[in-house]
Amino acid sequence: MLTNHWALSVPVILVLVANGCRPTETPDKSARGNNTRDVITLSSQELSKAGLSTATLTMRLADRYIECKGTLELPYSSVTQVTSLASGILKNVSCLPGSFAEKGTILAVLESMDLLKLQQAYLEAKNQLEYDDAALKRQGELTLENASSIKKLQEARRDYQDNEIKTRSLCTQLTLMGIETDSLDIDHLVSSIEIKAPISGYVSIIHGIPGEFISTGAPLFEMTSQVKPQLILQVPEIYFHLVQPKQMLNFSIAPGNPLSYRGRLVSIGRRIDTGTKTFTVHAILLNAPHLIPGTSVYARIITGTENAASIPSSAVVNDPGGKFIFIKKGNEIKRVVIHTGESDSIHTELKYFQPEMIHDSIVTTGIEYLLIRMNRQRNIQ
Repeated sequence: MLTNHWALSVPVILVLVANGCRPTETPDKSARGNNTRDVITLSSQELSKAGLSTATLTMRLADRYIECKGTLELPYSSVTQVTSLASGILKNVSCLPGSFAEKGTILAVLESMDLLKLQQAYLEAKNQLEYDDAALKRQGELTLENASSIKKLQEARRDYQDNEIKTRSLCTQLTLMGIETDSLDIDHLVSSIEIKAPISGYVSIIHGIPGEFISTGAPLFEMTSQVKPQLILQVPEIYFHLVQPKQMLNFSIAPGNPLSYRGRLVSIGRRIDTGTKTFTVHAILLNAPHLIPGTSVYARIITGTENAASIPSSAVVNDPGGKFIFIKKGNEIKRVVIHTGESDSIHTELKYFQPEMIHDSIVTTGIEYLLIRMNRQRNIQ
């Protein structure tokens, strides 16, 4: 898909004001006008043999854009780090980088002494809580109203509450590690922690290898949810005043490729990088379903449109010395050097042209015959 979008023509006379320049270009004043004009004259028989057809210059709306580079990156909210809740030895890893895992899928198993100690502490705290509960009830049943009895009741209530907090905290920690505390007893201690996927997504990075010692809080996996990546572009600082949110853009994954993907700006960075002299813009993708994070892109941010002169692309001849067209006036054919802007298979933008070209008949077919005829004339001369 091509990046330049043309609209239907407006009055041709406006061509005289269409000689603007793109933000990415500096006009070469020396290139204005036609530097060379080769002329051949064809007989009526030659015109018939050549099969020439012609078209005229028209006006169309052309995009004006800023060129820049960038990469596809995932938004921060789509990346999840899976860390170890306890220290231990990584026993096995049951996934591969790039594989998809549903939420709750076991990614790895960790053998942990910390887990055994935590279960021991929980069972001890649970026993102590039962003891403190009984002691509090006994103390509450005393009816002696003296300072000593009241003080002991307060101490019993304090001990009970302290152990209740400790027991609940240990219970929550074990639950986070996947241990069911309701069925936990001295005969059913668990030494392995199952590391489960906290989201449904792709395992993008695996940090640990089986047999490796893992510290508490160390990263084990990085997972990415199924969301579209964002486009992060670095725009030259001189174009800061031209860039605004909601502007459309086209981009490709290699220079010169058709710009077949589209996006829209959502935010503009407010800081200039002193090293690269660029600022950052973020864009969402409107298509590009097959691109993955990390892909480098070449983008064009569309800053507006303006009237531009257009000629049929079939009329343009590419020569080592530049581009040219043939103009027909009766039996006379002129070779005219031109400067072009954006182009697609149908239309080519014409820049820095002479005003008299408005009414010229531009040759679109039979060009090969004219090239042969002109080369023959040059050889004779």
